[in-house]
Amino acid sequence: SEPKVVLVNPPVWDIRPPPINIAYLTAFLRSSGFPVKAFDFNAEVFNAVQPEVRRFWRSDFHDFWQDERRWYDELKPVLGSDVFDRMVTSIVEQRPDVVGFTMNYSPFLIADLAEAVKAAIPGVVTVAGGNYCEPFIFGGLLLHREAFDLVVLGEGEVTLLEILVRRATGRPMEDIEGTFV
Repeated sequence: SEPKVVLVNPPVWDIRPPPINIAYLTAFLRSSGFPVKAFDFNAEVFNAVQPEVRRFWRSDFHDFWQDERRWYDELKPVLGSDVFDRMVTSIVEQRPDVVGFTMNYSPFLIADLAEAVKAAIPGVVTVAGGNYCEPFIFGGLLLHREAFDLVVLGEGEVTLLEILVRRATGRPMEDIEGTFV
C-alpha cells in the first residue's frame, strides 16, 4: 500500500500567513495517489492558548521562537506540555509512514516534535523542508539533531514524491536529488 503522509505547519511567530506550502504539497501528493493529512498547528495552537500567551505570535517576539535559550527557558514552558503533547498525539494517531515538517522560525520546536514522533513511531521517516532549511540558516542545526532523516532544499513537491516512492518500494533514501542528511 502507499505510504501515509502527515504534513505539519508548526507554530510560528505570525498567525496571518496561511500555510500555502502545505496546501501545495498536499494537493500534489494526493494527485499522485498518496494519502495525506495536513495539520496547521500554528492556527490550532494560537487558538488553544490563553489570550495572554498569544503575544508570542506578534512579530516583535519572533526571536523567542528561533533562539534556543529563549525557546527552552521562556516560550516552551508558557505553551505548556499539554499543547506539545496534543500536537504529537495528533500526528501519531494518523500512524504515518512519513512526516514532513515546514521549517520556519521555530526550529527547536520542530526538532522536538520530530524527535517525539520518531520515539512514538519506530521506522517513521521524518523530513524537514522550507526556506529555512538552507544550511546557512537552520539547516546546520538540523544536521546536529537526530530528529530528521532528510532535509529538503528548494521546492519540495518532486523531492517529497521521490521520498514516498522510495518508501513504498523499500529503496534506500540515499542520494535523493534536492536533499541532504
